Amino acid sequence: MRTALVAAVLGAVFGVPHAVHAQSPETGLAALPMKAVDGCVIEMQPLGDHGRWGGLVAVYDLIADEAGAVIALNRRPRKDNIQAFVKLGQFEECVRRWRFGSNGKYIIELYGGPVHGGFWTIVARTESRALRLRVPVARGAIPPPR
Repeated sequence: MRTALVAAVLGAVFGVPHAVHAQSPETGLAALPMKAVDGCVIEMQPLGDHGRWGGLVAVYDLIADEAGAVIALNRRPRKDNIQAFVKLGQFEECVRRWRFGSNGKYIIELYGGPVHGGFWTIVARTESRALRLRVPVARGAIPPPR
């Protein structure tokens, strides 16, 4: 599974041990089967690095087809403006490249902010399974993985 490869690459490139977690320790859910996962490159907007903010940045509803490819990714509306601090287009492009283990509906959550120590946490989940990725905040113009 590419999840282990992602962990090894993120650990080697960014010096981040255990960058990918196949199980969500907060919920104890079983691992979410994935065919392909990229460690997302996500930058903050210029104002995002300032102040003390953090938490749930965005929630998406995702639908995968029979091959596990993303066919719909819809961001849920929010009443606050925390999304203005993050380059969500980078995150959305990355998630669209993922391949899920089966077709169906998934919830994708992005957590982060300066209070999270320079890391994003990405959770992909169903009611009974979850995948949790922890990736460093990108600094400067870093090209997306190919």
